[in-house]
Parts: sequence; structure tokens; C-alpha cells
Amino acid sequence: VCFFFGYILAFWESNGTYGLSRTERLDGTPKGEKASNDQALAELRFRYRDLINDNVTAKNQIIDVAASCSDLALKEVLAIAEDTGSPVNTTMFGELVNSCSAIEANSLFQTTSYSIFVMQENLFDLPFFGVSESPLTFDWTTCPDAPERVSIRWLNHARHVFESWMKSFEYLYRQNMMNGMSDIEAYDNAVLSATGHQNCTAYSPGGAAYWFSIMTTVGYGTRVLSSNNSRILVCTAGMVSILLFAALLRMSGGYFNLLYDHFVNVINPNISESKERMLSLIFWFCMIWIAMIVG
Repeated sequence: VCFFFGYILAFWESNGTYGLSRTERLDGTPKGEKASNDQALAELRFRYRDLINDNVTAKNQIIDVAASCSDLALKEVLAIAEDTGSPVNTTMFGELVNSCSAIEANSLFQTTSYSIFVMQENLFDLPFFGVSESPLTFDWTTCPDAPERVSIRWLNHARHVFESWMKSFEYLYRQNMMNGMSDIEAYDNAVLSATGHQNCTAYSPGGAAYWFSIMTTVGYGTRVLSSNNSRILVCTAGMVSILLFAALLRMSGGYFNLLYDHFVNVINPNISESKERMLSLIFWFCMIWIAMIVG
């Protein structure tokens, strides 16, 4: 039951089916988990471009107001003119000012590589009990092509999707440039069209685990359904699953009682009713604690 309904949930949540018109999950979209991850990577790329543009603007401002370099350049050209007996070379003066200003600008505004920028944005920040600063999630999606670099599934998938998205972006950007788009249009179109989820499918174990938490009324609360179909399925079939699980508990409890009574009678057939109840209380108390520890 868990894997059957869990796969349906994972399929809808991964691909997105009849989602809400507005986003409910932080940094997510009603189009599904894969679209949500692609959108997060696109926004990250746009923020990086804004950072680069800000750095370029800052450098140009420093070059425009490079008064401190003018004194150094003037002293140098005057010294050269005095040594050679020639007039002051104004062209050399301008080149020295620009060169000095560019050096100071680069020292103040270092260009950040995209890999460093990604790490600073906590893209690969591991989730802790379902909470993470990273916008990437893989609760409903699995990528069979993701290499097993480490023992943590989420991190393997995050790196794989990021690298696949970058390859898709670079390919689309080159294609757009070849098709005659301007640089800005080609960049924007490639960012919005790129995807890192080639060959990624619904994650059945994730859906089964979610359905098990519903069926057992545990409900961890770390995942939120985004599609209407998934919510309707949980409200209908989920309620039936809870009733089935309650019936299963009642049946299994009856069998456990029979086994316990048989076990007690085999050990001591003449045990009194009061002692039997005390042993039963101790036994089930220990069973509850063992179940809590194992769970």
C-alpha cells in the first residue's frame, strides 16, 4: 500500500500536476520538485550575473575618479621628460593613470568565480531533519545517473543536478548565440530553459516513507504536498489507509496477546491472575520502549 500510493504521490510531486496558481513552499513552484530545483538554479545564476555587473560598475567608477593615481603618473612623465629633454607625453600620462586605477580597482573588487559563489550561497548545505538553507530538494525525485561520490544521497543528487544544469545552460547559450540572439537574450533564455533533471524520475521510497507516516498518523511535518491531486489522494485514500492500519494493529495485538498468554502458561501454568497482569504490564512497557528506541 505504501509503495503503491507513494509512487503516485512521488510522480505528481516530482513532475507537478494541477498545482496551485501561487507558490506555497519557500523557493518552490507549483510545477513540481524538478521545476522548483531548476528555478532555484536559474535564480542563483541571475544573482551571480548581478554580482559581476556590480563589480564592473564599481571598477568603472574607480577608474573615472582615479585622482590618487594622477599624481603618481604626473611625477613619472615629468621625470621622463626631464631625463630625455622631450615634451611631456600626455598619452603616456593617460595610460599610466588608467593602469594604476585598474590595479586598485582589481585589488578592491576581486572577481568571484561561480564555484565559490555557489558555495557561499549554501547550495550544498546538507538538510538537518528536513531543514536546509539549500533550495534544492529530492524528496520526490531520484536521478539514476547521479554518481555515488559520497554515502549521502541528497549530496550526490545535488551535485549531479547542478553539474547537469550547468552543461544544459552552456549548451543552450551557445545554441542561442548561433541562432543570432544578442548576448543578453541568449543568456536569459538559456538560464530559464536549462534543466538539470535529465533522466530523473519519481522516487518511490520517498513517497512510500511519506505515505507510511500518513498511514501510521506519525506525520513528521518536514514535507508539504504542492499539487492538488496529491492532497486529494491523501485526504481520501490516506484516511482509508489509516483505518486499515488500525485494523491491522487490532489483529496483530490480538495475536500478540495469544502468544504472550501461551508463553506465560508454558513457563508457569499455575501463575496467579495478579502476577500475570503485572508481568503483562512489564512486558508491554518494555516492548514500547524497545519500539521507541528502534524507531
